[in-house]
Amino acid sequence: MDAVSEVKARLNIEDVIGEYVSLKRAGKNYKGLSPFSNEKTPSFVVSPEKQIWHDFSSGRGGDVFTFVQEVEGLDFKSALEMLARKAGVDLEQFAAKSGRRQGPSKERLYDMLDQAAKFYQVQLGANKPALGYVAKKRAFSRETILKFRIGYSPDSGDALTKYLLKKGYNQLSFAFPNLSGTNVSYPSESVQDKVVIIQIMGSWCPNCMDETRFLVEMYQKYHQQGLEIFSLCFERSPVFEEAAKNVLRHKTHLNAKWDFLITGQNGKNKAANALPMLNHIMSFPTTIFIDKKGVIRKIHT
Repeated sequence: MDAVSEVKARLNIEDVIGEYVSLKRAGKNYKGLSPFSNEKTPSFVVSPEKQIWHDFSSGRGGDVFTFVQEVEGLDFKSALEMLARKAGVDLEQFAAKSGRRQGPSKERLYDMLDQAAKFYQVQLGANKPALGYVAKKRAFSRETILKFRIGYSPDSGDALTKYLLKKGYNQLSFAFPNLSGTNVSYPSESVQDKVVIIQIMGSWCPNCMDETRFLVEMYQKYHQQGLEIFSLCFERSPVFEEAAKNVLRHKTHLNAKWDFLITGQNGKNKAANALPMLNHIMSFPTTIFIDKKGVIRKIHT
């Protein structure tokens, strides 16, 4: 069991939400006035059985983590830490058991940046036109070039990604909400010893729909043998509910059975920012193939 599952197992969603909303029993569920609107008739529903909540006045919903994020204005990591304290769960124990953090540490990201700078510096030295432009046309001295770590980026677009993969930066981690607002993390126990495909896509992208059709066939054929797929959706709308609605229509139409996660707004830079371990997203869709050990084997774009 991972940290998220342990926290959920120890806390009753109605007890947590009851600290913010006055709830009254309504059959199997609880109802109360929405904390997100000025409604006078209760339309905020909590289901202890399903461990979810939905606010009909604002269209929001999700699990206990999503609620705390919404009401406290926290990111997922902060909400997890807050609820872990409430549940008496030691997150460090789970980090020690898994041998890895929920996401890349700051130290690892700093090291990746350092490796990137070294890579670009080497590329500058190997490219005579670029070096000539810096040294002659811009009249930068050798000391200045080295001090400010001036470099050159090759035209291929994915050269740094390939370099970092060879250097051992070959694992991916993320935590994003699915279409119901529940955060889904990778890596997790549910995908241990499984081959994983990460699809970076958007419901606005025709090529993404074509690829999803292909992935549906692959999922149906190999899921029982240990294949998992996650689709990370970069949508045009910054509003979660609208973005989720568009993706759900795409997911339902294509009969895709895996998790589609709302990752952010569309744009190559937005995708790279959301997944800092990938330096460059060249196009939509981009597909990442990960082996049973969690190692990135190939990036197809």
